[in-house]
Amino acid sequence: MSIVVDVNAIVPVFNENDLSHKDFAPVREWIIKGRGRLVFGGTKYKAELKKTIRYARLIRRLKDAGKACEVHQDMVDEREREIVTETVGTDCDDQHLIAILSVSGCLLFCSQDRRADKFITDRRWYSKGRRRPRIYRSIKNRNLLSQRFLVKLQHLV
Repeated sequence: MSIVVDVNAIVPVFNENDLSHKDFAPVREWIIKGRGRLVFGGTKYKAELKKTIRYARLIRRLKDAGKACEVHQDMVDEREREIVTETVGTDCDDQHLIAILSVSGCLLFCSQDRRADKFITDRRWYSKGRRRPRIYRSIKNRNLLSQRFLVKLQHLV
């Protein structure tokens, strides 16, 4: 069971002092103490993550502990370029996140950015027959952190 966490949600997920942490605490517990794993990858995601050095280090520790996994960077970057081409003229600015979900096969996405929803769940980004990702936005969505979304991730480093 895995989840892609948008960088805009990293602080609410992992910082207990953040005002929004209450809504995202189940994601943290699921990753740290449960069966969840954080999925990340691609040049843009890692560049955004580096801006929050404390959390970049945390993700590294999670990866070392088997609680985070990295998707093959070249594959994510190539898929991102394809999605950028197809979303010209739209307000989509999260092509890198769609690419991570598409390449890895991950079915859960955590974010505070509602603008991305229609793009994240658009069927055209995912292989035929594959379920679309579900979005975790608040504690109301904690039921998503379950075995129902267990998939074998693809293209991991």
